[in-house]
Formats: sequence, structure tokens, C-alpha cells
Amino acid sequence: MAVSEAINEPGGGNYAKAADAIRNSSRPPAVKQFQIGRLIVRGFMRGSTRRPPESMEQGLRMMEDSAVAPGHEEGVAAQQLRMLFERGGVTPPNSFPRDPEVAACWLELEEERSADAARCIALRRQRLPDIATARHGDAPADNEIRHPAES
Repeated sequence: MAVSEAINEPGGGNYAKAADAIRNSSRPPAVKQFQIGRLIVRGFMRGSTRRPPESMEQGLRMMEDSAVAPGHEEGVAAQQLRMLFERGGVTPPNSFPRDPEVAACWLELEEERSADAARCIALRRQRLPDIATARHGDAPADNEIRHPAES
């Protein structure tokens, strides 16, 4: 309840307060890690000025790392990461680059056609090693990331 209240505070939500509530909760470590990472990324995408101190890249890495950690939420990480890379966020300056190949990798996990979350993480980190750089205009004009060999 404290998380929801913090996110819905007037003025763009207080993602730092929401993350602190999760950090202080009794949730399992992998669940905390994923939820805090998600709040960090959402805070950036929504342009909130009240975000946790971590960077967007750190938040994304928390989400990814929790997908391979013992005790992670089955299916939730794969679905959320798939949607993030499938849809992206197209509103500058808070954009998030789309990457259909990374989204497809997470979809395979979500649909249980693969169990290799580490492959999806490695793929994203190879194609998009720093999410902040891609957000700030280094991504192709159509906002889709291409493998260097395609350039």
C-alpha cells in the first residue's frame, strides 16, 4: 500500500519513497531486486524528479539479474522485460529504446519455449550495453536497436 501511495503522489510520483518501502519490506530478495529495478526504470521513463539514486542502467540490470536469481517471480520478470523492449517508451526525453530481438528472447521465456534468461540478458548487454546512451539519441531514428553487423 505504501508503494502505491508513493507512486501516485502528486507531481509525478515519488519513486524513491516507493523503492525504500520495498527495500524495507519482508519480500524475498529476488522479488525486492526486481521490483526496485522496475521502479527505477519507470521513474526515469515517467520523468519523475523523485527517483532512487541508481541509474536507469542499474535499474534495468537489477530487473535482469533478478530473472536468474533463486526465488524470482515466475514469469513476471520475463513478461515485464519483454514488454519493456517490445513497447519501449517513445516520449523524449524519457524514452526507452525498443529492441524487437531482445523482446523476442524474453517472449520465448515467457511462453516457456526457453529457460535461458541468461541468454536474453547477454543479448541485451551486447546490443545495448548502456541503456542511458541509447535513450539520449544514439539509437537509430526508428527507435529500434540494430546489431552492429546490420549498420
